[in-house]
Amino acid sequence: MKIRESARTVRVIGTLAALVLVIVTLLAQVPKLENTIKTGDSEIHRLRVADQDDRRGLISKSKDEWDELGRRDSIRLKRAKEIYQSGGLVTAGDYFDAALILQHGSTPDDYLLAHVLCTVAVVKGDTDAPWLSAATLDRYLQSIQRKQIFGTQYDGDETKGYTYEPYDGSLLTDSVRKAVQVPTREEQQKDLQNLNKRIFHNQGGVW
Repeated sequence: MKIRESARTVRVIGTLAALVLVIVTLLAQVPKLENTIKTGDSEIHRLRVADQDDRRGLISKSKDEWDELGRRDSIRLKRAKEIYQSGGLVTAGDYFDAALILQHGSTPDDYLLAHVLCTVAVVKGDTDAPWLSAATLDRYLQSIQRKQIFGTQYDGDETKGYTYEPYDGSLLTDSVRKAVQVPTREEQQKDLQNLNKRIFHNQGGVW
């Protein structure tokens, strides 16, 4: 009797161990599966791809091209909000794609919603979302006349050069920036200097 009970116990433990192994394996695959879906053919992903394609060669665009970009952005923004409102965002990639489109909106509410959606993408395991989560917050803060805190947003133009201002660089530590894939303060300053040097070189003169 004891032998049969021991054998039954071993089988039960073995079955539980196998189930645990399956569950752990599936959980480990969740972020990978969702990130794979992000490269799929959903409507929100197609909108995001179009958003990025329209931004190729931004510096060289004419005023008419910028106006056309704004018109196309408005159409994508409207549709992205409809997909969000209807419950059409499911995967981490869906939330990331919608957040990126909303980041190119025009109002504080657009940027705030972009930040919230991107935060959901982070929770769901999207590996590209941490930086965008910081960028959406910075853009939201600047849109309500507050200083950015991560240092993801440039301000300026091709004639006067660019700056991070208004920027409260002291609120967050570089360890926090690194945690969300944002360059350190030192790296940001080097990036800004290189950007402005390229502009200066292309102009062939002084500001």
